[in-house]
Amino acid sequence: MARLELATLTRTITADALAHPTDLGPMLARRHSVSRGTMTKQLKRLVDSGWLERSGVTRPHFKPGVQREVTNEYAIAGLDEHTPWLRDIHPVLQLNPAVARIAQHVFGELLNNAIDHAQATRVTVSVRRNVRRCVRRSTGPIVYQLVLAGMMNSDALSARSAANASSVTSCSRVNSSEYTS
Repeated sequence: MARLELATLTRTITADALAHPTDLGPMLARRHSVSRGTMTKQLKRLVDSGWLERSGVTRPHFKPGVQREVTNEYAIAGLDEHTPWLRDIHPVLQLNPAVARIAQHVFGELLNNAIDHAQATRVTVSVRRNVRRCVRRSTGPIVYQLVLAGMMNSDALSARSAANASSVTSCSRVNSSEYTS
């Protein structure tokens, strides 16, 4: 059987835990063609690293942990900057209201720039919340990057666009309670 990297699971684990809270292990084992034992070990690693919360012993029930990621691809034609945030991003990240307002505004501006200026038909948006940072990336011919950390400090908020580049800027550890509601 193929080796399964944790990074492969973290890309979709938030959505997977929301969609399959009671059968997450078997579903992921089938999807990735690994044994249930291998998947059980990976799920334990995801729980230990904050990607999942687990309750129940014999019949586990999973839900997203403090670390979360949402990745979606959208057709640019007819896309507005509000729908992805309201439908796909905000419900999953569960940010506190002050952080959510700022994040929604910046997210909308950056996505709107991609819609208006990218010479592409599709855009991929990836938003990650963890105990250190909330990162938003959008890829296509134009890449936008946003790091939301220490939202109350204006100098800690940075946004950057670059042509045909993709990277994630790291930032210092902050208290995770600043992000959650």
